[in-house]
Amino acid sequence: MWPVSASWCGLVRWFTRCGVSGLRGAAIAGMAIMVVDHIIPKGGMFLAEHTLGKSTGELSYLMAFAGVIASFVMFSPIAALLGLCGGLYGRRLRVSHVV
Repeated sequence: MWPVSASWCGLVRWFTRCGVSGLRGAAIAGMAIMVVDHIIPKGGMFLAEHTLGKSTGELSYLMAFAGVIASFVMFSPIAALLGLCGGLYGRRLRVSHVV
């Protein structure tokens, strides 16, 4: 679900800032969705389980947390690209500033 959210976030970022941060901000917003959707819930759960000592192996939850971070590193360029695409799409749309 995060690819759709990342591109939508890039589009929304472009509409809300309209040129202040440009397409770089749209790409960062796409990665921010992945942080909120992937690292905080999944990685936080694994880190909390390791801290509470509910591990079945010696370092199983800590290794799972490292796996979440590794997957973020692998897939964050895709999230940034989708956010950038959302920002480019938002740039192409004409926005009327009606107050």
